[in-house]
Amino acid sequence: VAQYNKKVEQAIRQLNTASPVIAIFGEGRNSSEASCVLLGKDDYLGIGFLSKKDKATTLKQLMTKLDPHHLNEFVRSLILQHAEEYPEDAVVFN
Repeated sequence: VAQYNKKVEQAIRQLNTASPVIAIFGEGRNSSEASCVLLGKDDYLGIGFLSKKDKATTLKQLMTKLDPHHLNEFVRSLILQHAEEYPEDAVVFN
């Protein structure tokens, strides 16, 4: 039982690593705001604009300020690819 539990715990850790929570920040509609795309666990996708003065810094804050949208594998891959190519735009949450 202990060996099985260790395997399950390892699988859970790998799934969490394979599905990172990432926020991509970019330019907003004007100089006082930033755009944000949030890729979360359980296929959560949030999109919106944040005031640069009131920029959310925690995952919980971001999720309350962004509008949820439908996520599919194509959009997920675009977000992950952008985060890999432009790491300065990305914030990874644990």
